[in-house]
Amino acid sequence: PPTITAYGGTSTYQAGGAGTIYLKSTAQTNGDLILNNNSYSGTAGTAVTPMLASHTFDNLTLINKASLQMGTGFNLTINNSGAWSPTGSFTASSGTFSAPNVTSLTLSGGNFTASTGTISMPALTSLSIANGTLTYSNPTLFALPSLTTLTIQTGGVLTHLPSAKTAAPWTKDYYIDFTSGTGGTTPSLTTLTIDGGSINVNGKGY
Repeated sequence: PPTITAYGGTSTYQAGGAGTIYLKSTAQTNGDLILNNNSYSGTAGTAVTPMLASHTFDNLTLINKASLQMGTGFNLTINNSGAWSPTGSFTASSGTFSAPNVTSLTLSGGNFTASTGTISMPALTSLSIANGTLTYSNPTLFALPSLTTLTIQTGGVLTHLPSAKTAAPWTKDYYIDFTSGTGGTTPSLTTLTIDGGSINVNGKGY
């Protein structure tokens, strides 16, 4: 089969953002989006690829240091089913990111940032973080109602956004709550394993 690539430019300071590849077979409803940056990176990392419209895709492939960032006010729905293992980075700046059929998420080599967007992954039961960072927001913006197993492996970090509060009342806005039951980040969690990784919320405020 033909090879299709859209790598960003190389630089010692910052690699260019990955281009987008859209493939759609006659049998598909929405087609597939692929971002692959061939692991290009500089001292300042890799430039993001902005998503400046709302889209639905049958599958999203985000690999090899590609970095996708949702633009303000846009929504993204992916219909990947079962296990999803991006090795690039993703940021939900605002809008809604929905992955209704993903049951297992493995982050390896990239960052997953909730920011102020809404993330909906209702079927997710297993989450593994390795060699990357998951930056959480709060249970309202990033609900994980079905998550039962959370594993943080070597190089993996779980954190949350820094507080945006600048005046009283000093109520919590961004936080992680492992309390079981309604209102917690992971109300169904039964197994938390930290194997060489960490949960680090230093300097994040209340």
